[in-house]
Amino acid sequence: MVVSDLRFRKLGLHLKATIQKSLKVLNKNNLAFDVYLIKDVEMKRLNLRFRGKNKITSVLSFVASPKFPQPDLRPPLRYIGEIYLAPDYIEKQKQNIELLAIHGLLHLLGYTHRKKNDKLKMEHKELEIISKLKNF
Repeated sequence: MVVSDLRFRKLGLHLKATIQKSLKVLNKNNLAFDVYLIKDVEMKRLNLRFRGKNKITSVLSFVASPKFPQPDLRPPLRYIGEIYLAPDYIEKQKQNIELLAIHGLLHLLGYTHRKKNDKLKMEHKELEIISKLKNF
């Protein structure tokens, strides 16, 4: 977990636990990825650069290329990408940051919402994970 602003430090610890539990629910092991908690201005810059949208968004996920070198990872660990979250914007929008972290994780695992059916599958999986997290 990478925290770009110390105000997000405690939140980072909470989200790390949420994501670890989510991976258990999904029965996913040996995955490595980065989660960044960033300021709104940084999120807006990333959204413009990579999606061509000059506005803030809540979450961005970038799936790692299989050819992306990760020399510090040893098998069986596999690097799958990066998740960026904008906590201040998420709070302003009254969104659930845990759900958005799970949303980002699902993107790294191959879920999309390009088509209506894909969106429904992803939303169903998000709700399934959230409901099962209560048991941890």
